[in-house]
Amino acid sequence: MIRHNPFGSGHPYIASNDQRIPVLPKVGETLELRVHSTDNVLAISVEWDDGTKLTVLKLSRRSAAKQKETSASSDSTTHLSNMFTDEKDVKGSWSVQTPVLSHQGRHRYRFLSVSTRGVTRTTKWFTVTPPTWIRHAGIINVSGKSHVIKDSAEWLVNEDGIHQVRFDFALTPEQHIVGFGERFNAIDQRGISLDAVVCEQYKNQGELNRTYLPMPFAMVIGEKSWSFFIQTTQRTWYDVGASTPDRLKVTVDLSVSDAGILNLVFEEGEPAALLDNFLEFVGRPEKLPDWVFGLWASGNEWNTQSRILEISERHKSEDIPLGVVVIEAWSDESTFVAFRDAEYRVREDGSRHTLEDFSFPSEGSWPNPKSMVDQLHEDGTKVLLWQIPLLKMRPWPKGQAAADAKYAKENNLLVMRANGLPYRNRAGWFPGALLPDFTFPKARKWWLEKRRYLVEELGVDGFKTDGGEHAWGLEPRYADGSEGVDGNNMFPVHYANAYGELLGSCGKAPVTFSRAGFTGSQANGIFWAGDEESTWEALRNSLNAGITASACGIFYW
Repeated sequence: MIRHNPFGSGHPYIASNDQRIPVLPKVGETLELRVHSTDNVLAISVEWDDGTKLTVLKLSRRSAAKQKETSASSDSTTHLSNMFTDEKDVKGSWSVQTPVLSHQGRHRYRFLSVSTRGVTRTTKWFTVTPPTWIRHAGIINVSGKSHVIKDSAEWLVNEDGIHQVRFDFALTPEQHIVGFGERFNAIDQRGISLDAVVCEQYKNQGELNRTYLPMPFAMVIGEKSWSFFIQTTQRTWYDVGASTPDRLKVTVDLSVSDAGILNLVFEEGEPAALLDNFLEFVGRPEKLPDWVFGLWASGNEWNTQSRILEISERHKSEDIPLGVVVIEAWSDESTFVAFRDAEYRVREDGSRHTLEDFSFPSEGSWPNPKSMVDQLHEDGTKVLLWQIPLLKMRPWPKGQAAADAKYAKENNLLVMRANGLPYRNRAGWFPGALLPDFTFPKARKWWLEKRRYLVEELGVDGFKTDGGEHAWGLEPRYADGSEGVDGNNMFPVHYANAYGELLGSCGKAPVTFSRAGFTGSQANGIFWAGDEESTWEALRNSLNAGITASACGIFYW
């Protein structure tokens, strides 16, 4: 058996062993076709039909060294590090390079495999229609004084529609460019190429120039400063004087719903005024209570009530006021709603529990969570609990987790795929998990109500809204009509906003603590720089991240 998924896993930076590269090749390019096979496949060939002739090409095995080198160069230390270098994946990986795609017409290809028993199998036909860059295919609507260089705009077009637009801005030698969301590599992006797409890069963000919190906004600082904001939730790319020193080259993905139209907003003025105007478009941070400026403390190994209280007592004994404790390892890591060791009756209908529904064994990890929270509050310490926006499916869920997954599927509360099946997390962290669709009011309400007792009855003061980067590629479909990256980039925005809504409905300040976000995250709580090494270089990179995030309106960081 062989497997070929033209679009791969959907990860923005890492190609999988069963996809085509590039996913959408242009006229004049070639394609690398990759397939994955079972152990009994002896040989694989591909029939390549360019519309004028049929060519048969033989695939060769991709070496393990080559695959590991490719994966390591792009993603050496992430939660994904084993995802594309599994031993079985390496052994069964094949590839071939196609002829040059010489025209815009539709091309098609299919694979033929021969097993060790001499059995031949043929896949379905796959199609690809290479686009080409042309002028005057779409429209750029401009608000403010345009900085688009005349006649620099081009659209990437094939018979299926318009896929991208690219254009240039002029740069003068003294100008500095700050923004594009949270950036670890530098503050001034002049001379650098980068993109804006939400990505969980676990450590080394500065080295690889990836970020959890991108935005299609930047300020060009000079004698006469100006800013640009691309009104899109799609992926964007920027060559900031890297290839041509006096030009900032921009490329923007377009969806079918965009109909070849892109909106650009330009502003003129001092940096503070530029940022103020940007916040008028995307939303302003809500003022949070003063306690958020106290000392925050957290440790993933602080996984029992006794340990949390021990940490609190230690701070008191050292005369170090503890403002906030973030408790990460509190839940069963199955429902992310119940405390580990808690005993309760499963609600088969997926409905919410209240505090009185739970009993907490005295010998358990959390014998009395309410007492713990009350004691911390008496000591002047606020409490945040860790969350993840997933329904865990591996190992196969049991009890309440199984009931919740069943309810979510039956009531269409999940991020879906085009084929009508639920989208599943493809990262190595909680692989195969289901994602709640926070754009669907019913899903949002169901998810939040299950956590309401934690705020209203237990008294927690906020949530660490971890994750948010789990939707990849073109497949996800959302209830608000968004698809693929268009909705994926907004997933962490809706996620943090939902938890802020829960806290607000309980009379609490919307204190969420997130690492992922996009345009619109300015109004959602607090952010942190994500996972990093404990080195001076990593600290420097994190400071870059904080400064660049603030230049895009992220106030609490």
